[in-house]
Amino acid sequence: MLKYLVKFCLFFYSSMVCLYAQTNDPKVYKAYNFHFPVNPNTTCVLTGNLGEIRPSHFHAGLDIAVDPNTKVHSSADGYISRIKVSSFGYGKVIYVTHPMQNLVTVYAHLTGFEGEIESFVKQKQYEKESYEIEITLPPQQLKVKRGQIIARTGNTGASAGPHLHYEIRTTKEVALNPFWFSFKELPKDNTPPIIQKIALTTTNLYSRVNGLFGSQVFNVVKKSKNQYIVPNPIQVWGAIGLEVLTHDLINGSSNTFGTTQITLKVDKKTIFTADLNRIDHTVNTSMNLHIDYRKMKQEGNGFQRCYVQDGNRLNVYQTNEHKGKIVIKDNQKHNVELILYDVLGNSTTLQLQLIGTTPNQNITNYIDYSPSQTKMSYEVWENTLVLRISYPKKVPKLNIAGIEYPLKPAFVQANQVVYLWDLRKGLPDFINLGNGRRMFDFYMLVPSNTSFLFKESDLEIVIPKQSLYDTLYLEVRKRDKSIEINNTLVPLFDSIRIAYSQTKQTNLCVLDAAGNTLHHYWHNNKIVFYTKRLGNHRNLKDTTPPTIKVIQKNAQKITLKITDDTAGISNYKAKLNGKFVLMEYEYKNNTLQSDLIKEKGQLLVEVWDKAGNKTQLNISI
Repeated sequence: MLKYLVKFCLFFYSSMVCLYAQTNDPKVYKAYNFHFPVNPNTTCVLTGNLGEIRPSHFHAGLDIAVDPNTKVHSSADGYISRIKVSSFGYGKVIYVTHPMQNLVTVYAHLTGFEGEIESFVKQKQYEKESYEIEITLPPQQLKVKRGQIIARTGNTGASAGPHLHYEIRTTKEVALNPFWFSFKELPKDNTPPIIQKIALTTTNLYSRVNGLFGSQVFNVVKKSKNQYIVPNPIQVWGAIGLEVLTHDLINGSSNTFGTTQITLKVDKKTIFTADLNRIDHTVNTSMNLHIDYRKMKQEGNGFQRCYVQDGNRLNVYQTNEHKGKIVIKDNQKHNVELILYDVLGNSTTLQLQLIGTTPNQNITNYIDYSPSQTKMSYEVWENTLVLRISYPKKVPKLNIAGIEYPLKPAFVQANQVVYLWDLRKGLPDFINLGNGRRMFDFYMLVPSNTSFLFKESDLEIVIPKQSLYDTLYLEVRKRDKSIEINNTLVPLFDSIRIAYSQTKQTNLCVLDAAGNTLHHYWHNNKIVFYTKRLGNHRNLKDTTPPTIKVIQKNAQKITLKITDDTAGISNYKAKLNGKFVLMEYEYKNNTLQSDLIKEKGQLLVEVWDKAGNKTQLNISI
């Protein structure tokens, strides 16, 4: 009887712990006796943490530096619920579901799986005749125990060196900070976050920073180990967003890490907090709005916004009624305090002073009478059209559907007169500069969270409901072999579909603005493709097939090098005496390596590129 009572109490306690975990209190996870995934009882070396800024997402776990082929242990009892093998992304990865804790652990960039798991995966690969494979498993198929060896570490997928990428997720795909769990193997740390720079950014047409519209970066001065200041007061007006360029350090590591918590106070009142100890994978790419995307694309710096941008879907913020924006419309001094924390509570503080300064409302239209030719450039900044004109000869006028709107200067900067226009009032067809007109490429306003179809005789753009973060002022520039939609400074949450008229031809590839080859197909004499990146997309004729070269060959294995200079590798197949041979593709060094070869004969290797060109090689084994 006592035995069953003890079992019931343990079950009840575990159930309560799981239920309590749903309250999002991190303290509850200390009760989970999770096994560290590699080298138990040894302090690990970390190269990445949860919340770190990556090019298109938050890093959602720990990167643990290990030697190749290190044993990987399951953190708790459960079952393998998903296995994926890919040359990209997480490479070889295992997902283990732990029903008792209602959590999932993830082990990525593996070199291989252990025992029956490896046999099971290889069987499925041969059945499908594909190296790339994804398997979802039922609870009863591959059960695992706490501490059981399930795999070996490696460098597969998008990995820059041997390590284990380790995650702990809820069953709703929310990654939790592994530092919340009782891992004695994690390094101790008393180093506070580092502040490199800050930026102040105008958030509407009427805002100013030091009299200007846009974003200005300011250097900081370090006063002590965890105290920084901006030495000089900054003049501002209206709704301003503060941004910070920061990283964290960990004792004994030369790597930089993500800062996980941010608090912003104005005149001692908290107006914004961000907690990056939880990352929801379903909206992880909203990192593009958590950071200043424009600065990331132009400068490569991940300035983190201390305010919530419209369209940001992350649920990690608490703010005032202005979504964390600093609103100043008086001529007073205001004290700003920014506090940054790492997961262990080490903190850093920045202090600065803002002075409310009314913008100059009496800027007259500047007319240049020199023979210099009028020049104009423009950019779209949120809802604002920013026009910069050198040597204006007359008052510039925007033309919208035949109606002219004279522009008033907002300010003068670096010998340019700057004019601002709220695009919500209308999309201009052209601007009259006095000595000529400049056409715009605006087509229409596309609201976010709405399915949208733009259609002309030779062009079709389909924007699904979830694809836009925020309102898009659609610009389209069509050329002979390319189409440009807005620019690369505007992020997309999900793919859009583009179709435009093109003479049908073989061996064609479509390249996006970053030079990546996109899958395409033909429909009604239009080339059709999906893209997650705005900017210029061009098509290119590619008639050069891939190359195949034997690097190493013996009676049991063969290693090949496969390359393609333009479209890139699309697919590959190998058959020995007509039977499928498993080949592992490593894109980082362009190699194909065979599974164990068990018979002699003729090995036929075929490689295709993304333009449809194919190369064959026959090899005697």
